[in-house]
Amino acid sequence: MTSEHRFKLGATFALIEHHTKAYGWLKNLQKQGFEGDASFHYWLSKAAYYSGNKQTAEAAWKKVVLESPEKEGQEPWKEPSSFKGFEEHIPSVMKKLSSDQEEERLFALFLMSVSKKREEILKQPKFYDIQSFTVLEKLYLAEILQGNRATQIEPEKKVKRLHETALHLYRHYDTVDSVSAGLFLLWFTIGKNALAEGDALQNPRALAAATELVWLELRSEPTTQKGMAEKYHMSSATVSKYLKVVKQYLL
Repeated sequence: MTSEHRFKLGATFALIEHHTKAYGWLKNLQKQGFEGDASFHYWLSKAAYYSGNKQTAEAAWKKVVLESPEKEGQEPWKEPSSFKGFEEHIPSVMKKLSSDQEEERLFALFLMSVSKKREEILKQPKFYDIQSFTVLEKLYLAEILQGNRATQIEPEKKVKRLHETALHLYRHYDTVDSVSAGLFLLWFTIGKNALAEGDALQNPRALAAATELVWLELRSEPTTQKGMAEKYHMSSATVSKYLKVVKQYLL
């Protein structure tokens, strides 16, 4: 396995909040002389902090700030310790919206879409700088704010399915906490990669089922294709089909 593949695996574990495994992969890479970029140090710092390795977390974050000075003050250990769901905690939404990782920014837009504080979030300074958004982020924000339009071009339809898949996941959770956040981050990673490859994201419900199945498998939690099929009201064959699609675009 190449260093880049090991980095992607470690980042995936960090993405789904499985920090101990993430730290093991990423720290081992660092010990072997892997330098990486700001993204590598970001995930290493996060995984290190949440797995109890504060010294490594602080050292890695210094490298993040060295490359991106604007990240000063956004350290993982400055996350609030307790609150009722990311979607209702404006500082958390805005912090994710300022991330260097596009999947985290898309996740922030999703959180805003399901938040009771949507209008308050939209009034935050970050939303005055729409031009800094990527094309995908602009399309996604438009979908959130102007959904259910009668006529849509194909790129808009694809982004609509990106959002619908996340909504299918959200229906199975009362709120987005520190654990389930990993599930949504995993989907937005898969979704943005799929869109970049021209995938139309057909069948959002099946994509949601397959994504949750992968998430649970990565977290070593008991699950089966049959159980996930029943949960999302579809056949096991459909889950199996979309499981292959989801894994194709994983990092």
